[in-house]
Amino acid sequence: MAHDDQRMTMRGGGGKSAAVGSFALEVVSVLNDRQAEIQKGAVRAYLTDIVRDRVTCRGDFDSAALLSELRSFRLSDDAIIDNYIPVVAREIGQLWVNNEMSFADVTIASVRLQSLLTEVAYCRPMNDMMMPTAIHALMVICEGDQHSLGGFVAAAQLRRRSASVEVICNAPEEDIVAQICEGGFDAVMFSCSRPRSLESAGRVVQEVKRNMTDAPVFALGGIVLNEAANAQQVTEVDIVASDVGSVLGFCHDRAKRVSGKAPG
Repeated sequence: MAHDDQRMTMRGGGGKSAAVGSFALEVVSVLNDRQAEIQKGAVRAYLTDIVRDRVTCRGDFDSAALLSELRSFRLSDDAIIDNYIPVVAREIGQLWVNNEMSFADVTIASVRLQSLLTEVAYCRPMNDMMMPTAIHALMVICEGDQHSLGGFVAAAQLRRRSASVEVICNAPEEDIVAQICEGGFDAVMFSCSRPRSLESAGRVVQEVKRNMTDAPVFALGGIVLNEAANAQQVTEVDIVASDVGSVLGFCHDRAKRVSGKAPG
């Protein structure tokens, strides 16, 4: 009814009234959009459809053009990374489970989502890129784990929170151990999608702790948390979390306990 009243004012008044009414409607639209974004996990279905249609189309794909299109709907980069890319990835995975998409098409769509993720993560304002580094982290995707998109999403989320992040994917355990021992990391995060990867992560954690007197924080995340209730016991990580904010908070608290100040 409020919109009906505004439309009547715009018809009855002059140009100034019409402009004021138009501006008011624009403000309402912006507030509605922002409210939708700040609700945890909230997505707008028509925007999800746009992302899914673009990454599954048979023609050419342009990640920069898709990012520009999404931003034109007043989507923040954090919302794209945190909400829309994971939601579309899950939808595509379900299409494959339902035999509605071939493995080849799912693979192409996943690569395109990762391309969009890279575009968002590195297309940042200069003042954002110059923010001080929060922590130096290593994101580990264990050897043989085919679901790498979740790890790259988490890495992008960390970078947008000013962390310095390296990613090691499908490397042998000894290479992962060597990189951790030589890298000077504040945190090492394992992104796992299947229980079999937990044993590999556990061996890496144990080997690093044997070789380092001041080991980094070890964290575990990924869809494996929905399948393995004993993930922390198996891997001996310091924290199991489904969001990077919890890991950053853990690192911050540990740094304060050890040295009286947070990293960065």
